[in-house]
Amino acid sequence: MSNVICRLVSMVPADMPLNRVLEAHRDQCPRCQADVARSTGMSRELSAMGGETLRAPEGLATTVMSRLPEQDGSDPRRPLVVRIAVRYSVAAVIGVATVAALMARALSRRE
Repeated sequence: MSNVICRLVSMVPADMPLNRVLEAHRDQCPRCQADVARSTGMSRELSAMGGETLRAPEGLATTVMSRLPEQDGSDPRRPLVVRIAVRYSVAAVIGVATVAALMARALSRRE
């Protein structure tokens, strides 16, 4: 249970107040206290950087691009369109089959 509470505490932004249960947990849990200290230290370091920009390591772009799957340049919405078309065509086939079965049943009753 404590692990769940630790996760809840870590999800709440630092500038947002905690309810008293989470606050009491944070004040007694060494893991949560370490997380708060780490995030406070990181915030302090980032604010000290000011407007400084860092260069990406050499070859980072090449490494990232080599790990991406091959792109064919097609519309990125196509898979969604295909899924929707399949869903509606399956529904249409089921509808037609249902109507055909009902008609066959009605015709068999007449005979």
